[in-house]
Amino acid sequence: GVENKLEEAIQISLSALSQLNVHCPSPLLDETAFMTAWSEMKGKLENMPDSEFLNSKEMINSDNLAAMKFLHLLLLYTVLSKQSLFPTIVIQSMQLTLNHGICKESCVALASCSYFLCEFQDFTGSE
Repeated sequence: GVENKLEEAIQISLSALSQLNVHCPSPLLDETAFMTAWSEMKGKLENMPDSEFLNSKEMINSDNLAAMKFLHLLLLYTVLSKQSLFPTIVIQSMQLTLNHGICKESCVALASCSYFLCEFQDFTGSE
């Protein structure tokens, strides 16, 4: 059924990301490793001055742009089917955005990051 198709779409997307040199850990990171990666990403975002963020460069590398498109799809797929993977996809998409620039899909990454922070009751961080 639909659940199997979503799982298949997730696997195809993860495979495509791997070919684009974006690797999502499998099995998923343990809680300590996840919290370390999350804290690093969140800290980088929080420590970035508004002026720097507003003047972020545009993502131009075609592999990174393609990876962001797959990550965008994965954010949707994992919310519907494999929620345990969602935080990892948020981190990956935010890391690409912070390290390589802004693209259309960065908006979804930022919104997903904000959503996830709200889930942890971190309303200040989600701003």
